[in-house]
Amino acid sequence: MEPESGRWCNPAVRLGSSLAVVSLVFMLIGCGDGERKARRSTTSTAQVGADNGELALGSKASAMCRVTLPTRAVKPGAGFGADAFNFGNRDLRARLYWPQGRLTAGALPDGGAMATINAEGSISAKVGWWRGLPGRLVISGNRLDASAPPLRAGVPAGYGPQGFQPTRLTFSIPGCWQVVGKVGHAELTFVVSVSKVTR
Repeated sequence: MEPESGRWCNPAVRLGSSLAVVSLVFMLIGCGDGERKARRSTTSTAQVGADNGELALGSKASAMCRVTLPTRAVKPGAGFGADAFNFGNRDLRARLYWPQGRLTAGALPDGGAMATINAEGSISAKVGWWRGLPGRLVISGNRLDASAPPLRAGVPAGYGPQGFQPTRLTFSIPGCWQVVGKVGHAELTFVVSVSKVTR
């Protein structure tokens, strides 16, 4: 029918359509700018999900985990100074050594291990931190994709008021976990997908 196609010739309809297109373009530009700003922040994330038909998480409660990725490379021989830690800020840093945000417990195919499976089934991993401020490192954490007992953290004494601090993080069960470290007013948060080696 001709009347339907003829409505686009009406100047008012053309103006309204043009304004709608311009609004859409500005909206998309705004979203893109937000993504660029997010990439510049200290937190780098990626999604871990289904992999070869199996879930990367230790639970079927969630197929996605927005894991934290390192934001800087560590040069060989960096020692235990600030440059040896690949994620964080000027006051608090951590060494995220697991690949693609996945911490897998148990014996790996190459014979090594990233984390251990304890007798009761929990998973423990050693994580190094660097403190730019003097104070005691306090760590907490919780599972994001399902309910679980909270993270347990061992923070040994004897490493001075600032600088390097080794820790032992114990996750009660596999899943998507958020870990928060605090020293004074400084805070650092990362998310890790925790699983066990399957045979």
